[in-house]
Amino acid sequence: MPTGGTCIVCLVNFLSKREVDMATTIREVARAAGVSPTTVSQILNNKGRFRDETRRLVLETAARLGYVLERAPANTLKRLAIIFPTHLQSGIASNELYQGIYEAMTRRLPEGVSLLAVPNDPEFLPLNTALAHRQVDAAILFGTGAADPVVRRLKESGVPTLLIMRKATEDRLHWVSIDHRQAAYDATRHLIDLGHRDIAFVIAHDATGYVEQRIEGFRQALSEAGVRVDEGRVLVHVEGAQLNAVEALFRRDPPPTAVFASPDTLAVKCIHEAKRQGLEVPADLSVIGFDDLACASDCEPPLTTIGFSREALGELAVEMLLFALERGLLSVTAVVPHVLIERESTAPPRR
Repeated sequence: MPTGGTCIVCLVNFLSKREVDMATTIREVARAAGVSPTTVSQILNNKGRFRDETRRLVLETAARLGYVLERAPANTLKRLAIIFPTHLQSGIASNELYQGIYEAMTRRLPEGVSLLAVPNDPEFLPLNTALAHRQVDAAILFGTGAADPVVRRLKESGVPTLLIMRKATEDRLHWVSIDHRQAAYDATRHLIDLGHRDIAFVIAHDATGYVEQRIEGFRQALSEAGVRVDEGRVLVHVEGAQLNAVEALFRRDPPPTAVFASPDTLAVKCIHEAKRQGLEVPADLSVIGFDDLACASDCEPPLTTIGFSREALGELAVEMLLFALERGLLSVTAVVPHVLIERESTAPPRR
């Protein structure tokens, strides 16, 4: 049964003003905020380095005084930087999830926009050269959060930046993502509704924030069902570790009756290991995954999983970025709905 919220697009910090009134209004904002006109000008134009408190004060003061800054139409997007995680040796194409989003983005981009695809490396010379010579009009980053050094560098350079599949609470960042916490909650709730209470969560290690959100959703669902939440239920999978989370899971005695694994590739590993241990899926062990990758429908039994439209996310990312550039918006954010895709890997626990 499909689950998930409605697609939400939130526009915030829309600040603009006609050029003819700019000098007078900047002075008024500066006087009310207790800062210099130069500080106001730089903050409103996404330039310079300022404390978050100063930036927030100026933005709130400008909004309160009705300051409006009219920016040039942004059919000025001529060169877009696509920045992918360094562990993807072959770029976006080596990640099935990102590849689907990327292809949708490129279909939605206006004609004439050139792409600079680079790894997420703050020392990577082509990216640094492009930033130094102002040859990048905007950037889209895959698989990283607001604290990433490259994200900070882009913000300092005044380059409008959008994060894919990561939320951010900082000013001057756009993002489009699913609701990781709610998606994990819905997956766990599915197992609980089937009658499972001994549920483990196996998740691939990631340092950019969504892991914590998915763990929160898992814990919340268990807590609401009256199931004791302990550390032994959450196992973080580190590829290449001497004893990884999948092996640790099946050393439990008795093993859990259900496993929620993120992403699907990890769920498929759990199914293979269960079979190796002589367990039947789903009779002895129910397994649910995350992302609806090709392996989810190809494995035996087909995998129940959480999915979402990569096409919708990719197209929406470009539309948001173009809209933000055109209107001079500081932050445009969107949540893409997810769905629970029920297949044959989950069932009530064996009595």
